[in-house]
Amino acid sequence: DPFPSVRATWLISDNSRISAFYNRRVDRPSEKELRTFPTYASPEILSMGNPNLQPQFTQSVELGFRQSWNGGYLYSAAYHRMSTNILTKIITEVPTDQSSSNLLTEVNQNADKGQNTGIELVLNQQLGSKVRLNANGNIYRNEIGAFSIVNAYPSNIAFIGEKQSIVSGNAKVNIIAKIFKDTEFQITGTYLARDIIPQGKILARYSIDAGLTKSIQNGKGELFINASDILNTLVMRYEIEGSTFNLISDDYYETQVIRVGYQYRF
Repeated sequence: DPFPSVRATWLISDNSRISAFYNRRVDRPSEKELRTFPTYASPEILSMGNPNLQPQFTQSVELGFRQSWNGGYLYSAAYHRMSTNILTKIITEVPTDQSSSNLLTEVNQNADKGQNTGIELVLNQQLGSKVRLNANGNIYRNEIGAFSIVNAYPSNIAFIGEKQSIVSGNAKVNIIAKIFKDTEFQITGTYLARDIIPQGKILARYSIDAGLTKSIQNGKGELFINASDILNTLVMRYEIEGSTFNLISDDYYETQVIRVGYQYRF
């Protein structure tokens, strides 16, 4: 299949431009998502892949406007994205006559269709001689269509997902400040609002990152220290809604990391 990516830009003036963008992409399942060998995601959840998975296809269109001025610019855009064969995981409960305990199975599946439509704002601004601000915000309506699937392990267990939609968004602010002659401080805050997935919801989360860099050796060397997710708040919290159960899951990833280093440019 063709997967075009096309962008056109109209220059209104030296500081103003309009752009239009279209692309189509494919997201293919990984080998792990196709693997049928069951593994325990937790003591109560048996996880496995699905060799019948189909690729997910997404089409995107965007119309944007950029206005520049001395020391910064503002970019605003409206967009629409449409996806089919959404790659996801579906959890079902093993019937009690096949298990002596409450056992859940998590199988990679294709949901049907989804789309989101929204607007995005990106601001880049120099604040005085020592501080630069980068900020972007995004608000959109996310919609996932109704679908039905069958988890084939340990036996055919049907699941029906109802059509659902939500207004969600995210925001990110980054500040870079020169605090000494050769030293810069950077701090970034990110917020992601509550959103939906094919089987339930993902709750709101946020994070704060910070870093310090010092230029040495006439600008060829650099010492740095940075920390990501300082407060350890970037936890993926899910509310999964099954036919016979409700599941609340907190997934912790290795997001809280401190790095100290030195680099040299030849």
